[in-house]
Amino acid sequence: MGFTKDQLLARLKELQIDFSQYEHPTVSTVEAREKYVGDKGGGLCKILFLKTRKVGIILFPLWWIRK
Repeated sequence: MGFTKDQLLARLKELQIDFSQYEHPTVSTVEAREKYVGDKGGGLCKILFLKTRKVGIILFPLWWIRK
């Protein structure tokens, strides 16, 4: 089951979950994204889609926590 962007944001508000939303152009690396959201603090996530013959497609999120 998935949500559209608008459905997800509405659900977060309905559950009274505080969040910040930042949008940026599509970039290839976490480093390239720094110029758009580098001053926001917090962590970043890079999503990799891996395809294997045995398992199929795997969604692999990589978290980059800033210090």
